[in-house]
Amino acid sequence: MRSPMHYNFLQSAASATEEAQAPTLLTAPGPRELLMARFRSYLQHCLNPLHVYCRLCDRGFSSRAARRLSSVYERLYRVCGLGG
Repeated sequence: MRSPMHYNFLQSAASATEEAQAPTLLTAPGPRELLMARFRSYLQHCLNPLHVYCRLCDRGFSSRAARRLSSVYERLYRVCGLGG
């Protein structure tokens, strides 16, 4: 005779495989979701501290001043939760 623990294990394993084999309904993202994803990607790029540093250098800041400003900006960027 098998123990109840063995039966429960087999039962839970069977339900897990059934869930794994169940078809999932996936819908393609709509145009609004695609637009929002592109916009978010654009903002992440433009708000990146390294991008800010490069744009400051392009505007004529010395690399030292641009580095100082972008390092202060990076601290704010991380505190706000934008940087991973």
